[in-house]
Amino acid sequence: MKRMRNLAFAVAMGLSSFLLQSCPASSIITDCFGEGTISKSEYEDLNFIEKEAYERNSCGRYEPRSGWVSDLLDLF
Repeated sequence: MKRMRNLAFAVAMGLSSFLLQSCPASSIITDCFGEGTISKSEYEDLNFIEKEAYERNSCGRYEPRSGWVSDLLDLF
């Protein structure tokens, strides 16, 4: 019985690498700890104009905003 359980566990671990290839684990890591993200306390220290250049991501950190607001703020 123990052999069967170990075999099932090994098969499940082997198949998980194929089945979970599209898992967004790497995006979670880059969103939470990626380059360019700042914490809430760092965000609160920014002035009003600088705050407009950041948006909150799914991890509760702040990342640079993309779009026309970011392009406009880059001019200054």
